[in-house]
Amino acid sequence: MDEYLLKRLIVPLFVVSIISVVLHLWLSWDGFFLNLTTELTGIILTVAYVDCILKRRDKQRWQIPHARVDSRLRRFVDRSINACLQSLRYEYKTLDRSKVIGLSNDELEVSIHAEIVRVAREMLMVNALLKMDAFDAEDWKNFGTHMQAISLSAERLLFAFGDRLSPKQYTLLLDIQDTAEGTRFTWSTVPYIGDDTEQVAIKTELNERTVWDLRNLLQMLEELHATAT
Repeated sequence: MDEYLLKRLIVPLFVVSIISVVLHLWLSWDGFFLNLTTELTGIILTVAYVDCILKRRDKQRWQIPHARVDSRLRRFVDRSINACLQSLRYEYKTLDRSKVIGLSNDELEVSIHAEIVRVAREMLMVNALLKMDAFDAEDWKNFGTHMQAISLSAERLLFAFGDRLSPKQYTLLLDIQDTAEGTRFTWSTVPYIGDDTEQVAIKTELNERTVWDLRNLLQMLEELHATAT
């Protein structure tokens, strides 16, 4: 049962029912409180039953559409992880191709996801800052293009399937979009920072913040993928 309905309706009615039983035993009042308890119990059972039936019906009706939404969420996650890697000009040299050969379609999807997550973790934890420190203006433009693609894809999912997403999925998509958009300041600013000592320090700090954003983005993408399996 929905937590809001449980807390705001069922629990209060149940508490009032208990109080009515106590008052009946204490005051009697020609069975008034006993009748009240019976009525409240009937309401509680009716609400619980109707809520259960409606949710079961909704789940059956949306079983196939939900599966398709989850499939799109998983594809969004994998495309976004790839976009993070490509934004750093990664060439997939450490991709273990033996893990994606000779598998069925379902096994292939799972294996590819696991492999690109492994590569992304390794890349973002070890080489991301080195890559970013060596960026020129064209590299930053490429970075911005991929971050914008992640943001737009998240927005399309929110617009198309917002009412069929769980609260956690909806929140994660918003946070992913906000994080991707948050990098806009960096990739639109760093290429124009000078080379004197003070400005190099500013550039380094911005690069470190951007790498932190990418790591946070990867974590949220993994959490989103887990909700769609």
